[in-house]
Amino acid sequence: SKPYIPTRLAILALDNNSTFELKQLKDKIISYMPGTTHDSLAQYLQKNYKVKLFAEKDTKLREELLRSGKVNYLIGDVPDAMAYGYSPIYIFKEKSPEYFGILFYKNSVLFKKLNPTMSYFFGSKQFYKLVRTYLGEAAVSYFILDKT
Repeated sequence: SKPYIPTRLAILALDNNSTFELKQLKDKIISYMPGTTHDSLAQYLQKNYKVKLFAEKDTKLREELLRSGKVNYLIGDVPDAMAYGYSPIYIFKEKSPEYFGILFYKNSVLFKKLNPTMSYFFGSKQFYKLVRTYLGEAAVSYFILDKT
């Protein structure tokens, strides 16, 4: 399919903090997944905001670390936030070279039927109203809003 969600990284927390600023990260522990797109952001945060990093590849263990308070925040993306009920308290708006989409066999029945339907919904104002209503304003900002 046409890419529809850029993999923008975010600082994820258990509770929403609408007044969050990056300077609040000083001396906090942030879990990230080593060997992924998290690496460069983790290093940036460590250098510029003096965070303590906790490298962990296991998604379930990262969730347990956050819920138990052993780490203060996670580096993640919109699927993490939606799947686990986290609040994306700071979204990094930089463009990422990676996107989410759905993989179909070229010219398959699924491609011919679903791709136009998905394009229709992703271009619909009503779709974004539903996303905003059920997933929150932060979720809308992850979608590519280019209607072309």
